[in-house]
Amino acid sequence: MILINEAKKAYRHLALAKERHKAVNFGNDLLSAVNGPIADRRRQGFSLWDSYCFELNNHDHRDYISTWEAWQPRKNSTPYFKISDDKYLFACVFGPHITVPPTYALIEKGELLDVDVRGGDIYDRLRERGGVFLKDRFGSEGFNVVELRAQSDGLYHRDKLLTREDLSDIIRGFPHGIIQGRLAQGQFENGIFAESINTIRVISMRRRDGVEHEVVGAMHRFGTKKSAPVDNFRQGGACARVDIETGRLGKLAAMFDTDREGRHIFRAQHPDTGAQVEGAVIPNWEKLKGLVAELTRKLPFFEYTAWDFAAQDDGFALIEINMKSGLGFFQVHGGARHTPLGEKYREHGYLVEPWG
Repeated sequence: MILINEAKKAYRHLALAKERHKAVNFGNDLLSAVNGPIADRRRQGFSLWDSYCFELNNHDHRDYISTWEAWQPRKNSTPYFKISDDKYLFACVFGPHITVPPTYALIEKGELLDVDVRGGDIYDRLRERGGVFLKDRFGSEGFNVVELRAQSDGLYHRDKLLTREDLSDIIRGFPHGIIQGRLAQGQFENGIFAESINTIRVISMRRRDGVEHEVVGAMHRFGTKKSAPVDNFRQGGACARVDIETGRLGKLAAMFDTDREGRHIFRAQHPDTGAQVEGAVIPNWEKLKGLVAELTRKLPFFEYTAWDFAAQDDGFALIEINMKSGLGFFQVHGGARHTPLGEKYREHGYLVEPWG
């Protein structure tokens, strides 16, 4: 029995070491686009990518929540993490309670599986819907997203008019894919950048005295010409901190928007459109916080949720949820370890490093 217990401990230690190695090396494939020095803090739990985002060559890493710590909330979400990992399952669970992207079809091993069964040619059906996204069903960070737009003469990908064979080639390129409709966003979002859906990442955690969550952190992401049609920070998108009490936005930081020394540039206006971001207030912000509490009462699966909302003129749509949130685009604005967000991470046991 002693040998069996020791073997189990060794196995858990090995699994933990592998997971930590994965965390601290996440994003290394994008480092070739980085301008400026990068401090190697992987032994302290920071990926090279986050070290770049946080400028740890200039800042004290003890003021930041590490990459490894940011991965901790997911460990308390089993077995429900599959709801966040699978875009179709997510839509089935949350769709009855809030607007989510409509699903038209699934793709398995390059073959189309009809969900919205209407018959007819898939090219014509997608064209009727005006515009759709093809995505990895289990993907993240906005990678491998193909946007198709409809015009009078057919479907377009970027500036190319697609033939039916072109569409078939795109579909065959997805081992596990999903075809979803485009959600309309409100005037506030379109007025800042209209070429992507601009999402509000809200982090919530369960209250100690109940099942509903409270909002503990928020960031508004905006697409740029580099990231469009998505707003993801790692692809060149921009982000502004949201004041939780008021919904007011701070300055905007865009990935790869740095000075000659590789330091991030913080702007009051959107870098492509010039639209004012700093000081703008998200419409219906109090309604959004109430919506988080309502959804977590109805679907009390999670201790921690990172929500991606899209603001619409009449409310909010939910794009997806995550069981952990990368904090690269949160802490590009400054270390969060000793802020109220960091205190909530500590309260829930997510801070595992010895400092702080």
